[in-house]
Amino acid sequence: MDTYFLGNQKGYGIVIHMMTQEEIPQKEIKERYQRFLGRHPEEELEWVAIGDVVQGLEKLQETYHHACMVRENRVKMRGAVNSYEEVQYLNKESSFLSSSDTNLLIKAFEMKEYDQVDRMIEKIFALSKNQMFSFQYVIATYYSLINGIYSYYHYSEEKDLTEILDNQSNLIQEIGLCSTAEQMLEIVRNYVYEAFSDCMTVRVGNKKEILVGKIESYLQQYYSEQSLSVKQIAESLFFENSYIRRVFKMQTGKTIVQRLEEIRIEKARELLAEGKYRNSEIAQMTGYCDQYYFSKRFKLFCGCTPSEYQKGKIITF
Repeated sequence: MDTYFLGNQKGYGIVIHMMTQEEIPQKEIKERYQRFLGRHPEEELEWVAIGDVVQGLEKLQETYHHACMVRENRVKMRGAVNSYEEVQYLNKESSFLSSSDTNLLIKAFEMKEYDQVDRMIEKIFALSKNQMFSFQYVIATYYSLINGIYSYYHYSEEKDLTEILDNQSNLIQEIGLCSTAEQMLEIVRNYVYEAFSDCMTVRVGNKKEILVGKIESYLQQYYSEQSLSVKQIAESLFFENSYIRRVFKMQTGKTIVQRLEEIRIEKARELLAEGKYRNSEIAQMTGYCDQYYFSKRFKLFCGCTPSEYQKGKIITF
């Protein structure tokens, strides 16, 4: 079997094997790659996608397409080496996005039925476990869905086509790095939630900076609620839970929960400085369940108890 390396495309090496005598079964080719990976860990090959065996050079494009299908669906298979035979069990029929799908998704989002929204996104983008996945299908569906959402809300801000195409490119790049179908679904979901947020709020400047500002404002306004959670913040801002966690940590270096407690301690210090309230009252006013837990957390942050702070033993943090 002769081997030819054609070069790299988007970070993937493309290799053609030509059988000069008799046809070698795809199963044996797969086993050869598995042995190769085992013997040459220094090559740092993470994954191998094998197309179908075809007759004649004129069918090279066909087997290349098959290999791409395997690569795109690797999150649904096991092992580091997979072949076209292994994607045959997947459902290859994808229904195209309709206007009714878009409208139902919008209504579910407006009613804050986020579980229903998530299920619809999984269905619309063909991300279910038994569904054949395609980057090309995701691009086409994303473009149609985003345009449908903007049109529905008569979005007044000019949405430059270049920006939409850039988002498509970023989306494909991100899902291409996924190692599980769950990660892939989460990324697609975040992009759709971000589009809804664009239409429902006024934007100025960088999206992620704006989102962090919104989270900060929400924390400043509702810090006194004991039951305040990241889930509540996400639903109020029309974003997915894990997305706002990731963006906030990336932009600030802190988690949302860490920032919430910082705000609570800052407010507690202000109230202690006024000298008008008991510790139990301050604990309640700053969202702590009781004064004992409040005192414990205050000392951890400030290096002194609330009583010591009031007496002038203040340690700046």
